Amino acid sequence: MTHTQRIRNILEGKPADRPAYIAWGPHANLEDRHIGDFVKHTINYQEYHDFDIIKVMPNGLYHTEDYGQLVRWGEDIEDASYKNTIQYALNTLEDWKKVKSPDIKKGAWAREIEVVRRVNDHFKGDVPVLATVFGPANTAINISKVLQGKTNEFYAAHEKEYQSLMEVVTENNIKLMEGFLQAGAAGFFYAQWGANLNRFSPAEYERYVKPYDLAALNAVKDKFWFTMLHVCGERIYMDKVLDYPVQALNWEDLSPLNPSLKQVRAMTDKVLMGGLDRNRDFLGSDREKIKDIIRDRIAIGIRDAGQKYIVAGGCEWNRNAAHRFTVLTEVIEELGAKHHG
Repeated sequence: MTHTQRIRNILEGKPADRPAYIAWGPHANLEDRHIGDFVKHTINYQEYHDFDIIKVMPNGLYHTEDYGQLVRWGEDIEDASYKNTIQYALNTLEDWKKVKSPDIKKGAWAREIEVVRRVNDHFKGDVPVLATVFGPANTAINISKVLQGKTNEFYAAHEKEYQSLMEVVTENNIKLMEGFLQAGAAGFFYAQWGANLNRFSPAEYERYVKPYDLAALNAVKDKFWFTMLHVCGERIYMDKVLDYPVQALNWEDLSPLNPSLKQVRAMTDKVLMGGLDRNRDFLGSDREKIKDIIRDRIAIGIRDAGQKYIVAGGCEWNRNAAHRFTVLTEVIEELGAKHHG
């Protein structure tokens, strides 16, 4: 089976020749602003690890650059650019009225679309390529200084202005997503971090975040065949995202503050992605012990999530863990050999 065939089988709840798996992180921190470097890094990363899905790993503020965000770019592999805003694109409420509509043929958005195009052309459809997209509310908060650390009372007090801003940002998101799809993306790693108690109450999430996610996704849902919704954080509202028009759900399922794979399987028939503890499972020097842990985790994942399951962590893995992805690959290959044996 090709990777694409394997994922399509899982989407349909059909048997596959082995478990599907994916891992990702901010592992292209020094390559991600140059098209050639980023394409080579992404291709090499995939060919080395043989994942079933390519999650393109851009810097976490790429979507803000064309709005006018000033960012200090990473000086080394640990210096993550998404933490390094120098100046926000929108610094006052008055600036919200002047928010830009980026041109997808220029700047950072054009760069990211071209990366997806070249990666997809290289693998010729044998591996699904997912462009990383951040929800409109995520983008609005990232580019707006006045939204940093604000209480929900602020949103209520400026609801009309917020709605106007979000309408523009959502339309821009749709334009970006269409660009990625035209470049050959199978769909998206759609990052959504508003659906948790640390960000918004359930009612506020329904008012200030979800409508814009749905507007963006619904606008392109007939053009993608595999999109994973990444629900970031802890104390998440899984029941609030089950109606998103996506094929798969990913979250920190092993956090005691979040629902488990088993609990979410009882709520939906979407593909579930998780089962591995990205913070602890790959630690230590004992390679065989790590293999045992991975095997046990996968067995539990298959038991609790069923055939519509993809082995993954709940979010990005750190760079030290990446050195153990070969062990994960080895376990997956052994499970495939056992299946055929």
